[in-house]
Amino acid sequence: VGTVTASLRMANARPTQTQIAQYEIAAAEFQAVLRDLRRLVEVDLVRLKREMEAVGAPWTAGRIPEFQN
Repeated sequence: VGTVTASLRMANARPTQTQIAQYEIAAAEFQAVLRDLRRLVEVDLVRLKREMEAVGAPWTAGRIPEFQN
């Protein structure tokens, strides 16, 4: 993707077939990365935050503390 964008940044021409193929390859490979990232953020990180609260871990940036009056 970096190669494609760098070569097309100031171009007036349409992308070449090679550039289109490069983008399609990157897009296909990104699907697995995006799936893993979603699982990491939406499942693993949520579980970790819950476990940290349960054991009374000190507050860390990005964690919203559970408050009980």
